[in-house]
Amino acid sequence: MRDYTPQDCARLIHWKVSARASKLMAREMESDEERKICLILDEHVEPALRQAMDEPFERAVSCAASVARDLLDRGFRVGLATRSGRIPADQGSAHLRRILGALALVDMRGAPSPPPPMPMPDEGSMALWIDYGADAAAQAKFGAFARRLDARNWPESAGGEWAAERAIA
Repeated sequence: MRDYTPQDCARLIHWKVSARASKLMAREMESDEERKICLILDEHVEPALRQAMDEPFERAVSCAASVARDLLDRGFRVGLATRSGRIPADQGSAHLRRILGALALVDMRGAPSPPPPMPMPDEGSMALWIDYGADAAAQAKFGAFARRLDARNWPESAGGEWAAERAIA
């Protein structure tokens, strides 16, 4: 914990500690575990829903790419988990290219039915599930261990910083 400054995002305020200290206190994200994030994108869509999910799925892929780029730019170690495989969390521009390449190949139409199991995020990673409304049961699958970013509400005009800040705060 540290004193809150006007430059900090309001989402970093730790309200319980602030109340006890009688001043605003902010959470710090310094340890490797707190700065490691795994993006989860489940590309499996039931065949009957695939046509209706084209646009939401593409929005989710764009959202994942934007969030990955912003988090990497901000010093986070970022990984990616899809049914096609998992990219362990790492940093740097070469790693961003690896994530973007994997996202470019993700295809809900190529996902077999029944789908292969979803790989789990790296141990110690904060999991961020990119939801696009394809699976009503996804909340039960991912909600217990992952924060949810609803790609359907992710504005195309928003910068990656906004998306990432909202997702991890």
